[in-house]
Amino acid sequence: MIGDKIKNLRKLQRISLRSLAEKSGISKSTLSDVENDKSSPTINTLEKIADALGVPLDYLTRKSAKALIEDKLEELSMTFEELSNKTKIPIIFFDKLDDIIPDEGDYERIQIIAPTLNIEPKILLNALYRQEPPIYEGSMSSSEEDFGIVKEETGKYSSSRNEFKTAEEAVQYILKENSIAAYGGYDINKMTDDEIIEFANELLRQIELISYKYKK
Repeated sequence: MIGDKIKNLRKLQRISLRSLAEKSGISKSTLSDVENDKSSPTINTLEKIADALGVPLDYLTRKSAKALIEDKLEELSMTFEELSNKTKIPIIFFDKLDDIIPDEGDYERIQIIAPTLNIEPKILLNALYRQEPPIYEGSMSSSEEDFGIVKEETGKYSSSRNEFKTAEEAVQYILKENSIAAYGGYDINKMTDDEIIEFANELLRQIELISYKYKK
């Protein structure tokens, strides 16, 4: 599938195999083997090809939000135009989806698209989240300092990745957040330990995004 995707993109952009080899710094024979699925490319090789074609690496590995949507559309024999009509989301959103730095509105659109295509929303949301730029790059403060309040209250998330490791820690955090409890819609008693941990860690990630959006 990766080979076909590379070949289709190259032909769509009217780039010869020789030109792609020159732009990517990968030999023509290696590219030919990749396109014809005669070899399994390394991540480093795929990154070079993706850069040369002007697409994200996730697009080639079929993990980007747009790639996941494309694959589901193919499965349903549906076009982007039909999806646009059903969701009332402009077609340009889908055209530019791989290139955007997502904002709140983009996440809202993804949550409309997911059920329309019968895709678990968190799958598309996580794919879109990976398009966010590194949050701490160039920051004068560390993630531990920026999350000092959260750590002081819970005392137990991993300082290296800002995440909970056990269900007990996750439950304590969820129950202490009154604003989260007020929304309801979930029952911790019916959730598995893994779901509780995932829920709490997703809350942390969302707080992180919001905090940096309004940080002066």
